[in-house]
Amino acid sequence: MVTPEEIRKKALAKYPSFMKYEFVSKEEDFFPLVIRCDKSIDFASLKELEQGITCLYSSSKEKKGYGYEVEYVERNTKLFGKQSVPLKVFFVTESDFLKFIGMDEHTDTFRSVMEMTVQEFPELRETLVKHHSLVVKYFDEWEQIMKVCRFFRLNPKTGKFVRELNIGVHTKFVEESKDILRPLLDVIVGDDVNTEAKTFFSRFNLKEGDPEVAFRITDSELCMRYMSGFTYNKVFVCEFARFNIPVRNVIIVENKHNMTKVIELIPEMKDTLVVWGCGYQATVLKDVAWLNDVNLYYWGDIDAQGYEIMANVRKYFPHMVSIMMDREALSVHPVCVKGTDSRIKKTLELLGDENEIYNFVKEAGLRFEQELLPERYVENCLVKLSDKNL
Repeated sequence: MVTPEEIRKKALAKYPSFMKYEFVSKEEDFFPLVIRCDKSIDFASLKELEQGITCLYSSSKEKKGYGYEVEYVERNTKLFGKQSVPLKVFFVTESDFLKFIGMDEHTDTFRSVMEMTVQEFPELRETLVKHHSLVVKYFDEWEQIMKVCRFFRLNPKTGKFVRELNIGVHTKFVEESKDILRPLLDVIVGDDVNTEAKTFFSRFNLKEGDPEVAFRITDSELCMRYMSGFTYNKVFVCEFARFNIPVRNVIIVENKHNMTKVIELIPEMKDTLVVWGCGYQATVLKDVAWLNDVNLYYWGDIDAQGYEIMANVRKYFPHMVSIMMDREALSVHPVCVKGTDSRIKKTLELLGDENEIYNFVKEAGLRFEQELLPERYVENCLVKLSDKNL
């Protein structure tokens, strides 16, 4: 026999259909709503049967004043003779239904948003219903959501950064509200949506936020002359591309830990700048044209991803050379760990023994982390590099 909890689950599953009926189309009556359920009386004893019927009654409208109603019928049973058993479970009114499943306040909130919105944007009706949970989540910010919708209706192809738009909301609001704005703007922007775009901003014809580059100049004289002695610097890529500091060597390291280690080991490295590559984001350097005019080096983990990242960067800078990612580095490395599986099948832009080592670590699923290389080895390699370029 069905239980109140099973009725609640089945009723909740009907809620999307109710929302469509209530706010999109009322072609057919939704109530009374019959809940299909197990009406069998497969009990081992009369006491269990009575307990099942009592449980069903305890959460019914007859007992609580709202919720489902139960229609009973007398039936002859094999074990218990003639008994009054459930024939049908149903909700008579919207109020009974919503209160029982705990969606009455949710629906009231959604209704107020719907009434407010469709006066200006009737085309959003079905989208709002489909995303009703998000609509209720953003209830307190809905006026700001409306401001964004109004702006994009008039300006579907801005070609600007969000921070440049005169929308009337704080600068982070659009980014923080992407989950609800995307389905709404898909409808409002319509044919002007960039369906091939991979990001929210590109999808709606906005400029992407310019990525940042973190770097440090290891030549104290240059650092003082051009950076007022600041040892850690972070700028937009577009600013980095306009750099006008006379360095001859640039080392791209894969992560922050390794940049710190390089600085600690070689605090004074003439005419040299170290860039944090930040993994796959290292390709943001592709538009930094002056990197073609310096000695460019890459130092990453000895694993499949390390070589794949380097190969991606080398597409734009064919003269780039790897350091501490060769056989010698493997021979002095104290420990390896399990790496991340690679799905790359194409041939990479690798030089010398890089391809052999790449295939080895890729097939074996190994990673030799750059920060675990012996300090003396790292120091000697960078000293040789510095001396070579004097």
